[in-house]
Amino acid sequence: DGTWVICAKLVDSLANTSYGKSDFIIRDIIAPSFTSLSSFNAATDGYINDSEKLLVNALWSLSATGYTTEAYTAPANDSAGILACNAFGSYTLNAPPSPSHIGADGTYASCVKLGDSAGNVIYGKSSQVIRNTASPTFTSMARANAAADGFINDSEKNSALPMAVLVASNQTSTYFSAALDDAGGALTCDSTQTYSNIAIPSAVTLTNDGSYAICVELMDAAGNKTYGKSAQIVRDTAAASFTSLSGRGDALDGVINYAEHLGTTTLWSLTQTGATAIAYTLPLDDSAGAVSCNIAQSYSRSTIASATDLGSDLPWALCVELTDAAGNISYGKSSQVVRNISGPSFGSLALANAAIGGYINNSEKLLTSSIWNLSASGQISTNYSTALSDTAGALVCDAGQSYGQTSIPTPADLSSDGAYALCAKLTDTSGNITYGKSAQVVRDVLAPSFTSLARDNEAVDGFINSTEQNSNLALYTLTASSYASADYTPALNDAASALTCDAAKTYSGSSIPLISSLTSDGVFAVCVALTDAAGNTSYGKSAQVTRATS
Repeated sequence: DGTWVICAKLVDSLANTSYGKSDFIIRDIIAPSFTSLSSFNAATDGYINDSEKLLVNALWSLSATGYTTEAYTAPANDSAGILACNAFGSYTLNAPPSPSHIGADGTYASCVKLGDSAGNVIYGKSSQVIRNTASPTFTSMARANAAADGFINDSEKNSALPMAVLVASNQTSTYFSAALDDAGGALTCDSTQTYSNIAIPSAVTLTNDGSYAICVELMDAAGNKTYGKSAQIVRDTAAASFTSLSGRGDALDGVINYAEHLGTTTLWSLTQTGATAIAYTLPLDDSAGAVSCNIAQSYSRSTIASATDLGSDLPWALCVELTDAAGNISYGKSSQVVRNISGPSFGSLALANAAIGGYINNSEKLLTSSIWNLSASGQISTNYSTALSDTAGALVCDAGQSYGQTSIPTPADLSSDGAYALCAKLTDTSGNITYGKSAQVVRDVLAPSFTSLARDNEAVDGFINSTEQNSNLALYTLTASSYASADYTPALNDAASALTCDAAKTYSGSSIPLISSLTSDGVFAVCVALTDAAGNTSYGKSAQVTRATS
């Protein structure tokens, strides 16, 4: 190759000679040299993404020599490298194509046609550029591990496991923000956030209670980005606040007595804040205050116990487990409730003093000593009825009686004859009441009625003679009523009718003296002492009998 000319020598017939030189001709059979048509500007990374698709700067940069003209095809499909650059292409562009020349996602290349002044032509093919304007797909970032329920509670706050699990596709890189404030759900996950974590944050990264969410940035090979936001996670390490579980209703006084032990209303009232779930134990034996309310107890009840849940006479307490929305758990213990249904023990109201024999007689009716003596235990207060009629033992001592007395009646309190008993009401510290009934006492102030001690048998005529003196028959016949026993004196001297029958006499005989008991002649009479069951005594004097045996 080079620049060439031809010289001409012209000779005419006279031998005149002249010379001439042709125009030069350049011989150039070496085509331009194509080195590359490499990705450039937005396509430097080999991709055109959604943010670059409308740019108008060149996709490729030409590296070639020896050309004087260049022409380019529009970007064409080069999937699997199938594009061939040759004379059959349509070289309509005078500069490398731009992203705006590509109308759809795919793999593209462009051809360049280089020509020199000699008309030599060479073709070159660009590097591939992938147009990908479809961003990665964010599906979800669901709560997981300690945050699975939407909360991080006190027991979970030091967990090092990720608080969420990402579901996404088509990304080649994934970066996460720290857990960010999402109070009111106001957090927006976009390019303004900082994405510096390659792993999803864990609960231990949260230092304060509050509402949080995590942002994720998904990027594909083309540089398309998608942002996603996790479900909200609430860090709440403050447990529900227990104030009290105090006695109410029948247990307001801290005691369940017999009258209350079958009650079905709740025994305690809970005061708390912050709990969304509340569970109770069964009543627990709190002897010596030993119950500790903690995780070791069994919280199997959704309602507070009633008196019917107290199985025996003991001090009882109840434990409550308070769980808030975050799962924080706190425990509380109730005030103590003592079940005591046994009541005071009534032993007896035994007859005492003047009534010890079961009667109050005329001589005792004005006495002021107690008729009964109480034997009982376990009570803190004792109240009595008045002495009440107990004819045929029919008196029932129960709540139907009136217990307005604090002392036991005396004989002086009985105003008329009859059978009496006393009712006692015993009350213990728990309010249990026991009723007791006394032994019966009979007030009887009427003495037996003496009618006569009339002469009888051989003495019927008023005389005992020598033929009668040894008779073993009774001197008299007694006529009397309302007596339980009759006791007699021996036949006593009644000369001049001076004999007086009263308590001064000695009544040593249980039967009427016999005729033979008269051992000397004289005028005689017999005294009788009639005593009833109450001990009332009346006295009687017999008719006179004269013994005359000589």
